[in-house]
Amino acid sequence: MRGLRRVAAAAGLLALPFVLEAAWFARVLATPAPPPRADLLAVYGGDYQRYASGWTLERAGTFRYLVFSDASPGFVAEMERHFGRPRRATLLLEPNARNTSQNARYVARLAEAHGCRSLMVLTSWWHLPRALFLTRLALLGRGIRVLGWPLASASAPDDRPASVLGDPRVWEEGLRLWGSLATFWSDTRRTDPGLGLLPY
Repeated sequence: MRGLRRVAAAAGLLALPFVLEAAWFARVLATPAPPPRADLLAVYGGDYQRYASGWTLERAGTFRYLVFSDASPGFVAEMERHFGRPRRATLLLEPNARNTSQNARYVARLAEAHGCRSLMVLTSWWHLPRALFLTRLALLGRGIRVLGWPLASASAPDDRPASVLGDPRVWEEGLRLWGSLATFWSDTRRTDPGLGLLPY
């Protein structure tokens, strides 16, 4: 009987991280989009829709800075020719990120360097729990509030399906979070590349 209790306790401890992860995903995915207002709007790359929606959200909201994480200066210039200058925000460059953990860490450095007290992450709704978790981790103890803007389409930024936890992309993101955490801790032991901290 004592052996069974130990096995049950060990199983519970092993399951706890996954239970906490599921609770985090459910909480983020159930949270409606906040007002579009923060010191820094950070668009995490991955598809054109995110970039285009970043320009749209900047015009609809109030932001001091706008950064497209993982976008080259040439690409940002091309987007600016297409969409025009931001309404209010100053464009910042961050061309170095190659994955979500680097998005989070490099954007965190930009936010600190420019004295931001709040940061809004724009990304696909199914990607948001992982992106938001890593960004908050990168800014842990820094006093910077991190919000998330869940993007599904440019015309309806919060049109998530009714059963989000049943979407296979959410389960994939849950698995990828553990790899992102390993990358996050591995990258923190390396020297970061120089970031484009100056306004574009």
